[in-house]
Amino acid sequence: HRDVTATKDSMKVVVNGGWHDAGDLTQMIYNTAPAIYAMFSLADQVKNRDKELYNRLIEEGNWGLDWMLKTRFGDGFRHNFGGIGVWTDGIMGNGDEMNFRAQNTPFENFLSSTTIARAAQTLRKIDPVKASQCIKAAAEDWDAAVKKMTRGEVEVDGEAILSSLTLYELTGEAKYADK
Repeated sequence: HRDVTATKDSMKVVVNGGWHDAGDLTQMIYNTAPAIYAMFSLADQVKNRDKELYNRLIEEGNWGLDWMLKTRFGDGFRHNFGGIGVWTDGIMGNGDEMNFRAQNTPFENFLSSTTIARAAQTLRKIDPVKASQCIKAAAEDWDAAVKKMTRGEVEVDGEAILSSLTLYELTGEAKYADK
């Protein structure tokens, strides 16, 4: 999918990488984020018992995390979903390209924040540079989500709580606990 992109204003990013949902060509944050969260969480649990599994979980978790990080535009905008039903040839400019518009939605920003912050907890010890990048991205996504959040959306509220708790645990900053 080297010719499948997402755009925000004049910015454009190729959205290949990550994993596809259900064996088709669809990529979405809704499945990628929980998988990344689970991989980094499990990696921490098996670290001292199964080094080979630990290393594979970190490697695979990073594959998805890299996709989440590269499909962010900042200010809460990201590629959330790319439903594709055909194979493209990967060549730009020959007419079979696909483009999706970046979105800024609270649920996806909280989901991203939760996942990226969880990854940072693990990466902090083994890749402090990437962990620092993740902490910054998670905080930005949380801020963007809070700005657009409305009351009474159960799914959003639940992810907001998880995101706030994860960031508070990671950073110790009171604003996350207060919210």
